[in-house]
Amino acid sequence: MKNEKMNKGLLDSQLILDEKKRLNEQRIGREEHKREQIAEMLQDGKTPEEIASFCKYPMKLIEEVQNSMMSVK
Repeated sequence: MKNEKMNKGLLDSQLILDEKKRLNEQRIGREEHKREQIAEMLQDGKTPEEIASFCKYPMKLIEEVQNSMMSVK
């Protein structure tokens, strides 16, 4: 009985860790998608202010993308 509870506890813990990992991967994917959108809009000639206003993205994120684009060139 005690082993069964321990095994169930371990299984529950593993399921929680797996779910946290999956959610973190989704969050990273969304962040990367935002960065790609910002880069495309900057390449299309939109200003950081226009992107922030339209997409409701933080100016800091837009500036990070803009700076990384300039360092690649």
